[in-house]
Amino acid sequence: MRCLYRHAEDDGLIDPAANPASKVAKPRRLPSTRRAVADTRLAEINHIAATSHVGRSWVRGSMA
Repeated sequence: MRCLYRHAEDDGLIDPAANPASKVAKPRRLPSTRRAVADTRLAEINHIAATSHVGRSWVRGSMA
């Protein structure tokens, strides 16, 4: 809803003082769950990519 009111305000459809979303505090962000790929898993991915037939034509630039 906050985004909808912000767009209406940006388009001049509502006055900034009349934007109810600006009066409400934003929720706190949750901590990130992003993690790096483990070294062993990355080595497996690289090995498969380097040795698979599917990836060879793409790596060489050939579409055949």
